[in-house]
Amino acid sequence: MGRALAANDEHMGEEEREGLSDFRRHAPAGLREALGRQYGEFMAEHPTTEGLPIEDRDPAAYVQDATPHSSPRVSDTSLRIGSLKGR
Repeated sequence: MGRALAANDEHMGEEEREGLSDFRRHAPAGLREALGRQYGEFMAEHPTTEGLPIEDRDPAAYVQDATPHSSPRVSDTSLRIGSLKGR
């Protein structure tokens, strides 16, 4: 149990220090609210994980597959949602 707790603490700490912290500081309130609504709707539709794919995924491959490729830019690694800074 101790190893699992330590691994979870490390993982959650990374999230709090990195992407989530930056998102909280820079994302406009409307974006945060819209994402919160989408999350709430998803959770209401899926109160359990039954029927959902539950496997480890490569994050970079997932983003690549989920990102529209209408105008690919090799050097652009963003999610194409616009800048979160300076708003």
